[in-house]
Amino acid sequence: TVNSDTPPIIEEEAIEWRPGRSLFVLDHVLSDGTAKGSLCSTGYRAMYRRNERTYYGFVTCGHGTAIGKSVYAISDDLSLSEGNRIGIILDRKYGDTVDASFVNIITTKYTNSNTVYYSSSKPEIATPGIILDGTQASIRKNTKIYKAGRTTYLTGGRVFQTSMSGYYNEIYFTDMIQADVAMTMSGDSGGVTYICDGTTSY
Repeated sequence: TVNSDTPPIIEEEAIEWRPGRSLFVLDHVLSDGTAKGSLCSTGYRAMYRRNERTYYGFVTCGHGTAIGKSVYAISDDLSLSEGNRIGIILDRKYGDTVDASFVNIITTKYTNSNTVYYSSSKPEIATPGIILDGTQASIRKNTKIYKAGRTTYLTGGRVFQTSMSGYYNEIYFTDMIQADVAMTMSGDSGGVTYICDGTTSY
């Protein structure tokens, strides 16, 4: 099961859920059946440990989410069904140096991936892109960075500041990285950001 210390058994037809793809976090459903929630993007795959259990899934943004909310693999038409329910928000932190949620994959229909979904700034080009195969704890000014998200797809810029602080939605954040160009729009939140050194993508 997804709650064990081994990865879930994945069916042969399981869909690789890649960083950058569109997500919908359901908040509630109106009396007329209209779904209300937040569109965001898939971040990097992750494991989460709690109470001696290991959970498998991925990271997305913390704003626009809440613990226990259902997450759907969804397109812009916002059609929800159990068939495209990919997981739930298991944990969330929003403030200080973190704006992130952990999505626990709860179905064998989907498996998390480390291959970036978008390889271009054009929406029709959604072939698998860079494979993320490392982590980077620090980053230097002027480093080339990339972001994959559901709204602006693949974008790039350079690190302008490595220790940015300030308020966002009345919440104070510290130790953030700022790019020299706008790399995101609404819906890109949570999407993976990465660097390449020629041989490895972090």
